Amino acid sequence: MNVALRLTAVLLSLTVCGCRTTLLTVAPACAKPAPLVGTYDPRAPGYGVEMKGSAQDFWPTVGRWEREYSLHVDSNQQLFNMIQVTMTPGEAARLRCDPAVKVIEYHGVVSIGAIAKPSQGL
Repeated sequence: MNVALRLTAVLLSLTVCGCRTTLLTVAPACAKPAPLVGTYDPRAPGYGVEMKGSAQDFWPTVGRWEREYSLHVDSNQQLFNMIQVTMTPGEAARLRCDPAVKVIEYHGVVSIGAIAKPSQGL
């Protein structure tokens, strides 16, 4: 079976079942974008955005981003110059080109892999 026929079969089956594929990263349109770190996990959609600048720059920068990029800030950590944002991959690519962005990272999922068992005497 050739590659084009296989691809057509996969796309047809995705269309029939109503499934859609999601592009997880979008290439930024600037020469030197801020780094995008981590790995996308569908259980934790969203991004942490660390900004450059001082504590005095925090709220003016957040306000500018909300206006220019239509961001909705989920939470903020002013002490660390960070905000938590839910946005699309395209919006993340645009924000990576903003000169005030130091780094953008995917939200992560933390799980505990070991369960402590009580000793025999308990």
